Amino acid sequence: MKNVFYMNLTFCLVGGFNVFDVVMVMTKGGPYGKTEVIAKYIYDTAFGSTNKFGYVTAISIFVFILMLIVTLVILRLMRKAEEEM
Repeated sequence: MKNVFYMNLTFCLVGGFNVFDVVMVMTKGGPYGKTEVIAKYIYDTAFGSTNKFGYVTAISIFVFILMLIVTLVILRLMRKAEEEM
């Protein structure tokens, strides 16, 4: 049961970073940025009035590394759960 939980956690984390289209279509960031997500922030910073492509690249690489670390930790937990069986 732990493996199912860990896989679900991984998919939820990845899915949470991929909600750009829903936020953009429904609210465009919402009133006062209440529904702002990281993908929308990256898009607005890159293609908005500021055009800070270097800053956006740094944020994107940081988010990628963060997701990679979290995924590797979850995979390690899954392997540990398999060994206990």
